[in-house]
Amino acid sequence: MLSICIPIFNFDVRKLVKHVQATDDMPDFEILLVDDHSDELYCKQNRELQLFEKIKYTELEENIGRSKIRNLLASKAQFESILFLDCDVEIVRDDFLLKYYEQIKQGEKVVCGGHIYQENPPDKEKYLHWYYGTRREVKTTTERQKAPNDSFMTGNFLISKDLFEKIRFDERISGYGHEDTLLGCELDKLGIKINHIDNPVLHTGLDTNKQFLEKTRQSIHNLLHLDQISDKDETVCLKVKALKAFHTTDKLALHGIISKLFSAFRKKMENNLKGSRPSLLILDLYKLGYLCRIKSC
Repeated sequence: MLSICIPIFNFDVRKLVKHVQATDDMPDFEILLVDDHSDELYCKQNRELQLFEKIKYTELEENIGRSKIRNLLASKAQFESILFLDCDVEIVRDDFLLKYYEQIKQGEKVVCGGHIYQENPPDKEKYLHWYYGTRREVKTTTERQKAPNDSFMTGNFLISKDLFEKIRFDERISGYGHEDTLLGCELDKLGIKINHIDNPVLHTGLDTNKQFLEKTRQSIHNLLHLDQISDKDETVCLKVKALKAFHTTDKLALHGIISKLFSAFRKKMENNLKGSRPSLLILDLYKLGYLCRIKSC
């Protein structure tokens, strides 16, 4: 009935998988794990999962990226429904799988359960990721349902295999960021409305401030690439605030000026974002400035 697909990269997934595996009173399911060429330390930890029933574990000889690995996992799935989980999450509800089984029985095609972060702030080295996540990413089910296809994230979602095979993740989007944006747009084009339910996972894999900013820059490169391959599709633009602002500044011929301002104030912005009281407005300006900078190069 259900294929649970977890792409792995440099993370110990034993706790997550054992939590899922413990629900052996559920109908038929399988757990598919594909490691995207992690460091040997993590591979050694996760290899012990091969001993468990219903688990298929594979290691790749080279890193293929976030989109390709999810497509690979889906191609290995033998059941009619696929549940994608990120490797750095934790299940916090005993009825987690039951919630998704209910959605399958009701015939739902795409379902997002949402995610949460720890209540208390982490140490200052990981504060930015937590602060951004709690202020921008975490939304109630009601909030997500208001614009269902704009709130799509890949870390915890159910999709029917037949629908996934029609859209799949666009493998032209490599590296970190926005593979979920494009998939959400494809669902829009097919007229598929995402159903949001209250079934969150806890996002445990917090990046350091330095790592978070590096991933932010990677996502900006992906965003520019996404804008190009979608031929500046208005649907894509409306989903991403930074891209919408970028198009506005383009019409006003402000890219050069913003790029210069970004270069002049970049260090100060990064100091704020790595500090104890980061500003999300500064983060927004940082994204726009970096986008204009790489466009102007």
